Amino acid sequence: MDHIGINVPEIDFATKFLQEAFGAEVIYESYSKQQPPLNLSGIESTLNVAQGTKIYACRMIKIGYEPIIELFEIHVDGQRNAIMSSDLGLQHLSLYTDDIFQSIQQFELAGGKMLSAPNPILFLMEKGNLNYFCYLPLGNFNRIYYVSGGDAV
Repeated sequence: MDHIGINVPEIDFATKFLQEAFGAEVIYESYSKQQPPLNLSGIESTLNVAQGTKIYACRMIKIGYEPIIELFEIHVDGQRNAIMSSDLGLQHLSLYTDDIFQSIQQFELAGGKMLSAPNPILFLMEKGNLNYFCYLPLGNFNRIYYVSGGDAV
């Protein structure tokens, strides 16, 4: 497993809790609260978020050697407990693959539903990598992650 993504109401509070409760450390900040909110207009269906969703912060947290948790502070009118990726709670499961196209084929054969073709990753720090968004047959949201060169970010 690569990481899990969790939407939280306030990223600084969540980070402090993880640090205090589990000795977590911040690996890097993908998107900082010092920047203006990132408007996801035009890519809502690809990311499975409600219209008007904005990312206020995104931070990678590590607990020991693993797991890695990607915390998101995302806000949108009508936000509720996890149903869409813009909601609070566990957002996605991300897995590495050496062959993204074979992974797509296997995923669809197993009954998964694709939401997009492989796309460049949204954040500049992860440039050159691809991912795709999909639903598991159980109704869960998932993301498969291809890292160019096979190296973890």
